Order: sequence, then C-alpha cells, then structure tokens
Amino acid sequence: MKLNNKALWPLIGAVAVVGALLLLWQSGGQHRQGATGKQSGPAGRPQQTAEIEKGRSDPAKAVKKTPRTSNEYFERGNKRRQAGDYRGAIADYTAVIKTDPSLSEAYRNRGIARLALGDATKALKDFTKTIELGPPSARNYTNRGLARQELGDVPGAIEDHTKAISMEPLFSTAYFNRGNAHMQEPKLAAAMQDYTQAVEIDPAYAAAYHNRGKAREALGDLDAAFTDYERAIAADPNDALAYRSCGLALVKKGAFAQAIRDFNRAIELKPNAADLHYNRGVALHLTADIAGAIRDYSRAIELDSRFAMAYFNRARLLTAKGELNAALGDARTSLTLASEGRPSSREVRELIELIRRREAKLP
Repeated sequence: MKLNNKALWPLIGAVAVVGALLLLWQSGGQHRQGATGKQSGPAGRPQQTAEIEKGRSDPAKAVKKTPRTSNEYFERGNKRRQAGDYRGAIADYTAVIKTDPSLSEAYRNRGIARLALGDATKALKDFTKTIELGPPSARNYTNRGLARQELGDVPGAIEDHTKAISMEPLFSTAYFNRGNAHMQEPKLAAAMQDYTQAVEIDPAYAAAYHNRGKAREALGDLDAAFTDYERAIAADPNDALAYRSCGLALVKKGAFAQAIRDFNRAIELKPNAADLHYNRGVALHLTADIAGAIRDYSRAIELDSRFAMAYFNRARLLTAKGELNAALGDARTSLTLASEGRPSSREVRELIELIRRREAKLP
C-alpha cells in the first residue's frame, strides 16, 4: 500500500532524520577476525575459527571415542572446537594441560575456544602462556592482541599486532586486526592504511575491503566506501554485512530501490537479523510503502522485542493509517525501551501528543 496523502508526508518523512540515526545503530559493526591456531594459506591469511567452524559438523559425531591419552584429548578438543562445542573443547584442552603443562598448543587452542565464548580475560592468560612457552609465533601475538581488544586495551592490542607484523610481514590478518584496533581509537587514516595493506597482500580479503569501506565512510568519502563494499561482495557474495553496508550507503545516497535490493539479499543470508529488517523498513518507509515498512518493523520487533526505534517508526505509520490505539501502544513502548537517546523522549512525546489530537479530531 502506497501512501499518497501529502498532508501526512511530514509524519512519514520524519523517519529520514530519526531513522538515519538508527540506520547506523551498529555502525561499529565491522568484520572481526577470529583467533587462529592454523597455518596461513598461500596469501598469508589464516582462517577464522568461530565464524567459519561453528556448526560445521555434529559435535556428538566428532567425539564418540573416549580419550585415553593426552594426544587423544587434544585431538578431541580440536574436533569439538571445529564443531562449535567450545565448552567441550576447553575441558579437553584443560585435561591435556594437567598432563603436560608445557604444551603451548593446548593453551593456544584453549584460548581460542575461550575467546569464542567471550571470555577474553582467561583467553588473554592462555595466549600469554603460549607466548611464554614458545616457539615464537606471529599468530600467538595477534591472538593475544584480539583478547586485549575485547578487554579494551587498544594500545596493548596494537602492540601485539605490530609485533606479529614484524615477525611475519605478509601476515594480512595481523594488518586487518590492527586496523580494527585503530578503528576503536579511533584513528581512521591509520586503520585505512592497515586494511589497504591487508588487501594488497590478499586481494580476496572481503572483510578488509568491507572495513576499509567503514573507515572511508567515517571519513566522509561515501563513494569510495561504496566501492569497497562492492569489492567485498565481489570477493564474498555471501557476505551479509557487506550487503547491509551497501544498503545503508545507498540510503544515504537516496537510492532507495537499490538499497532495498541489497537489504533483500542480506536478509536472504541472515533472515533472523532484526536490524536488517528494520533497515529495509526504513528504506520502504522513505518510499512511502507503508504496508512494507510496517511489515519489516513488525518483523524486527518479533526478532528483538526491545527494538525501540522499530516501535517508534511503526507508531508513526500506524498513526498515518489512523490506527491510533495501536500507534499509541507502540509509542509508549518505544519511550520505555529507548536507549542512547533513540528515539528521544521529546520525539516520542510529540508523537503521543499528535496521536491524542487525532483521537480528539483536533487540527
């Protein structure tokens, strides 16, 4: 259903300002490299673990055999980690360490599993122990750098990634990780240089193209950012985050139809991501496709019941449709859930006042 009533356009068009804030609600949503214990491929880039390995196989099938030796525990730990059973992997690596506390690989792999579970404090201890035990390894330093990033120690992370680069100058992942650390500072120009170095070493490094695009966008060069997002998609056609970033850039450019196509593809790849449905809803909202926008806002709310901006924007459209009771409920919910000033209490109260005036049939 298209909305053609010009008198209602200010109500709908207001999402261009309000929605734009939340179009970037995950603007820090960059690709992140998983810790690795694997050897690099021909281009010098090690594989990620948590993102790639999770769900690869059935953990139950991977661990049928009951280990009897430390080697068997270690191998089962690796299989569990590759299958996404990080807690089981940690238990196995711990059993190995109890038997042989000098085995650096067990600490390293346990650190990888712990980092995948979000336990950066214990992961940091494991990676530090791995470095102490040796042998010297660029991967161990960049893994520790990742743990430090998670804990907010950005200078320490940069130091570790820089050490990894000094040990292995063609280690594209270390440049990528250091670029992410620079983004946290934020030092955008330095981050962009590191991402550029990563793609020069590995021209198929989709995540580095994507994150360089984020740096360029933050520096105000939207056209160059869009080009990088397209390069990321060319390198990895299944990169939902790159499609999302392309869509956001296209919304900024006012190319709503193209943005909707990119959000469609992102949703195909990640159908349960609330922000993707919300962002497509904003694009539909801006084209006055009221039915499509309400459908997407509603889906975002189904996936994330605390999505304040989705309630707020749906309330605007329900008001435009004359469904005032439902609109009032959504507006009040958005006020209750609002965080970080989105939506602002002023905006919500203005909407509630508008709804009440419509209920009273006041001008």
